[in-house]
Amino acid sequence: VPERLLEVTYGKGWQVPDPAFKFTTSARTTRAFNDWFRGNQPNIRHWHRQTKANRTRPLPEHSRLAEEAATAARERGAEVFDVGAGRGQDSLWMARQGLRVTAFDYVPHSLAQLDGVVAQESLDLTVRHLNLTDRRVLLAEGARVAHLPAAPRVILARHLLDSTSHEGLQGFT
Repeated sequence: VPERLLEVTYGKGWQVPDPAFKFTTSARTTRAFNDWFRGNQPNIRHWHRQTKANRTRPLPEHSRLAEEAATAARERGAEVFDVGAGRGQDSLWMARQGLRVTAFDYVPHSLAQLDGVVAQESLDLTVRHLNLTDRRVLLAEGARVAHLPAAPRVILARHLLDSTSHEGLQGFT
């Protein structure tokens, strides 16, 4: 019944064109599609553009927070999980300090610049993709971490919480 489809899509006044009409998908439908298909990747285009623009620039200096995380990791004999590592300057600095580091980021190619450095310097730095808004990714990564040898871990999440969505915050916690 085409009239029913037009009403559901455009509203009860579908027969009269409305130049201001904007179709919006309900939150319930969006969640269902995200669960059924590839998962939720909010703002992925934005982050791809951001990281692509910065890819050829030299890495900035490490942060003061990385120094604090490194101190905490050394005191505890812990591995560092740098969640939302961005381009990886903190992860790289901590690995160069002799720490075992796993750098997690939402945009897989954002940490690509580290691959060559890690291999060349034989650093204990692993790069992993992590989408905090996709439960399947979180469960798989959680299972992988659960099977690692039991050890203390320090989590560094610099600028992560202010740059992710509500779903990302839930995934992180």
